[in-house]
This record gives sequence, C-alpha cells and structure tokens, in this order.
Amino acid sequence: MTDKTIRQYNHKGIFTVNQLSYTFHPRRKSKRAKAWGRPRGRPHSYALQAMAIRDQKVYVLDLLVLASADTQVFIDMEGDPDGRFVYLIGLLVVHDGQEMCHSFWADSREDEVSIFEQVKARFN
Repeated sequence: MTDKTIRQYNHKGIFTVNQLSYTFHPRRKSKRAKAWGRPRGRPHSYALQAMAIRDQKVYVLDLLVLASADTQVFIDMEGDPDGRFVYLIGLLVVHDGQEMCHSFWADSREDEVSIFEQVKARFN
C-alpha cells in the first residue's frame, strides 16, 4: 500500500487493518462488459485483503475457467496421518477416451523422493 493510499484511508478515519476490512463491498460486473466479451480484471482491493486476513480465509471473486484439453491427468497422493511422508502417488491419465493408471509406492521416508522422481521420469 502506498503512502498516498494510507493517507486517503486515514483521512476517512480508517487507521487499522481491522477497520479497513469492514469497508469491503463487492461490486457488480458490468452487463456491457459481458455483452462485448471483453475480459476485465478487477483492481486490487486492500479492503478485501484486509477482510481475508481478519477472517483467516481465502476469498475467490471470479471463477477460473480452464480450457478443455485432449489429455486429462488426475493425481492422488496418500500419506501418513501426521503428514510426514507420501507413501503412494496414483495417476489416472485419460487420452482420447483411453484410461491409463499408474501407481508409485514408497516403503519408507527415504523412498519418497524416488517415487516423485519416477513420476517425473515417466512423463518427461
């Protein structure tokens, strides 16, 4: 945040992050921008960032639209309950309607690095 922005908020009586967090109000998207098909980003909102800090949450204003691809990859990693190491990496690769499954196992923490290297080597 720049000094100028801080002075503007101070002039309005906003001196803390907590106070700033209560000033966020989401704006509606313009119907005209939708009709013209122009992608428009939203400007950075210090109030939204302050609200996320206050609530200890991540807020998403716009859904991310991903382009469809010919190949889809689904990955599943399983580890011990303490999160100390990953003992299984499962991959499902779907290409042109054909499914290929791959499993990579680690018997100990020392083997964990090797299964990640196996995954990398398999798809490079």
